[in-house]
Amino acid sequence: MTTYVILGGGIAGMTVAEHIPMFDEGTPKIILISDSDFVKQAVNVESHGEALTSFDVAEVSHPELRHVTYITARVKEVDFEINRVYLEGKREAVKYDTLCIALGGTPNIIFPSNEHVYGIRDTDSVAKLQQRLASASHVTVVGNGGIATEFVHSCRGCDVTWLIRDSYISSVFIDEVAAKFFLDHVQDQDASGETKPPPRDISKRHIFTRITPTNQNEDTTSEANQNRDTTVKGSALGPDWYRGYQLMGGAASKTLDIQYNCEVTDIVAMEAPPVSMETEVGDGHRCDGHSKRKRTVGPRERVRVVLSNGKVVVTDVVVSATGVLPNTAMFKGQLELAEDGGILVDKEMRVLNHRNVFAVGDVCTIPWRESNNWKQMRLWTQARSQGFYAARAMTSPHPVTPDISFDIFTHSTSFFGFKVILMGRYTEWPGCECYFRVTSGLELVKLVVDGGRIQGALLVGETDLEETMENLILNQLDISHLGEEILDPGVDIEDYFD
Repeated sequence: MTTYVILGGGIAGMTVAEHIPMFDEGTPKIILISDSDFVKQAVNVESHGEALTSFDVAEVSHPELRHVTYITARVKEVDFEINRVYLEGKREAVKYDTLCIALGGTPNIIFPSNEHVYGIRDTDSVAKLQQRLASASHVTVVGNGGIATEFVHSCRGCDVTWLIRDSYISSVFIDEVAAKFFLDHVQDQDASGETKPPPRDISKRHIFTRITPTNQNEDTTSEANQNRDTTVKGSALGPDWYRGYQLMGGAASKTLDIQYNCEVTDIVAMEAPPVSMETEVGDGHRCDGHSKRKRTVGPRERVRVVLSNGKVVVTDVVVSATGVLPNTAMFKGQLELAEDGGILVDKEMRVLNHRNVFAVGDVCTIPWRESNNWKQMRLWTQARSQGFYAARAMTSPHPVTPDISFDIFTHSTSFFGFKVILMGRYTEWPGCECYFRVTSGLELVKLVVDGGRIQGALLVGETDLEETMENLILNQLDISHLGEEILDPGVDIEDYFD
């Protein structure tokens, strides 16, 4: 019987735990160690092609899984020479035959010691931010990735200043054309005074829920579990996390100001006089049609956010959404780390120079590529695909090769209420061609073509082109005779696969 120990209860770690019994036909002993009483589980998984999948993320209190035992504790140290994991508050070490490190990442928060700066990591951090927002009339968001974009879209009842160091919004995922598409939609909403939904319902993808089942298989008797430090943070939030929260400020309306090409150089506290606010009584998701009431908030300490462009923003709350850092501090000097701090792994997700240690998810860095149309990004979709592949590699007596999820980059998300699909090399480079089809307020399709073959795609809205574009990228069919006509709605691209 092989003992598998998994460190971390996020999507990556849980995917490994769920799939080891699928590949190990014996009676494996699986121990999952997490510093939270809740773990993340991918549910309602749907395939939209060979590689592209969508799923919901459920935060579950230790679900009952075959051969899996849970331990709630912090990892103190790992001795790789004798295969032992030492835990805080535990007298005995946990022995393993095969170890998988899936400890995720920590938010890279600006000015982390400033009490006015909030990071978004897990349910506890969002709950604290939600409480602070209730008395805020202005919030400043720093960052230009998915979390920042989702927060700016979902926050209501306060003025928002969005600080980005790029020349257009959401540059981590989209280009200037798509950025203009989204901003035009936001401005149309502002002009009408209403919060209009996108033309079609796209809220079915990646919904975050929290589940507390009564059946549990866990170690809850230890002193460490009974007297746990409540500041311990769990794994990161799931996609569309904001749908489960009312991110509502203390004002009656919302304005958005975007400051481009700037960074925060300082945050200085200041005192503000009592403020009379007109606040909504409602569900926090709309700014119209709700009764309002006035209230006076006692002296609130505000801050001045000093920017590199010379401007100063006076705000109540600063939200730092500036990426994550791999949780690898305890392994410095033990494991080989990449420049970004991630644990370096080989083509089987095995930690370099450690035959029985693997790493998956945000904690690892993948230095190899099977295809030019794939890249590593610290995303939920990749955490799941890496976890599945690692479970196969950990249990196989023979070498394994990367599966199709490493042949093409795929990611499904949503920005400003629109479904967004990213595939392959969706950002342009010198020498490539870009084909666009834009229908304002409805959809945007961008294809990146090189040598007459599609290398990447960005799909916004309900285009129904996901599977077709994935096939064209994977199969590298020559579409040079069509050129930009491939985006003509009258061209039936699916005929290529008949």
